[in-house]
Order: sequence, then C-alpha cells, then structure tokens
Amino acid sequence: MSNVNTTPAPRKARNRVGADIHPEIPMPEWVEERYSDDDGRVVVDETDYIDGIFCLTRCQSHTLEDDGSWFTHDEHAFLRWRTAWPSEPNVRLETEEFTILPKDAPALVAVLQRFHEAAKA
Repeated sequence: MSNVNTTPAPRKARNRVGADIHPEIPMPEWVEERYSDDDGRVVVDETDYIDGIFCLTRCQSHTLEDDGSWFTHDEHAFLRWRTAWPSEPNVRLETEEFTILPKDAPALVAVLQRFHEAAKA
C-alpha cells in the first residue's frame, strides 16, 4: 500500500455534488456525490477512496417505489484494482472488482492479513 491518505476531504453539505437531487432523501455525511439514473427512479449516494492501484466506492442507493415512497438499499462498497502479472511476457493487466457490505469488512481485512503473513514466510 502507498502512503496515500484514503480519508475523503471534509466537505460542507452545500458543496456536495448533487445535494439538490431529491433533498427529501436524507444524505449521509460521508456522501461526496449524489446522482440519479436516466429515468429518475434510482438515486445513488457515493464517495471514492483511492489508494495506489485500489479504488473503493462507498455506495448507497435509493429506489422510487410504485407508491411514490423511496426504498433505501443496504450500504455497500465496490472495490476495484488493477492486477499486473509481471511474469507474463507482456505484463498482462486485469481489472478486478467485488462488492462487500460494511459488516463483512473486518473479516476481509483479517483474511488478507493472514494471507500477507503467510506469504512472507
């Protein structure tokens, strides 16, 4: 990992991109950008954390129901990175990604730490 600060810069609510999109839906403090899909039935709140080859997008979406109410989905994160395979003749690059729920992050960190320790042995 690099020494890049992965904490998003603090922003005041009035400076957040898209804060005026459906203000009736509460916007969490961590959100840096809100946008809606083309037909206006889905609103997405997100913030990116970037560290070297890794980009984690913290995300929460809201769906307009048929009765006019908004359903808020579970907060989750998309983790993406570029894998470079240096042993291959042309250093093949692949973009990898997966989705994780916040409650599962500690278990992921723990297994990555165990892998890291085993790989050093």
